[in-house]
Amino acid sequence: MVNNPRFPHWCKIYKLEGCDAWNEGDEVIIYEGECRKWNNDSLRNFYKKTDAGRVSDADYCVSLPPTEESIKQGYLIDVEDKIGKIEGVAILDVYMGNLGTNIYINKPKN
Repeated sequence: MVNNPRFPHWCKIYKLEGCDAWNEGDEVIIYEGECRKWNNDSLRNFYKKTDAGRVSDADYCVSLPPTEESIKQGYLIDVEDKIGKIEGVAILDVYMGNLGTNIYINKPKN
């Protein structure tokens, strides 16, 4: 765990290269370090407007401090907070701004 009140959680963002039906591939780490996992019922942040109306887009947001890494949809993320750890969740959407990066993910199904 990290001891930063703004980014109190730990996360790792990675992609898998060389995957096929017989090989899980190699993990290539894109980012590893402090972050903040949070959920919110905000329609503005967690719903996308489509022609068919609003569609639920993500259950959680993971915020990172400003970083130079290029994070893309489809990469995987592991997040550890005080409640526990989630692993191997696909990134749904990414917003990179001048104050940091917001990554949107769904709750893993148990």
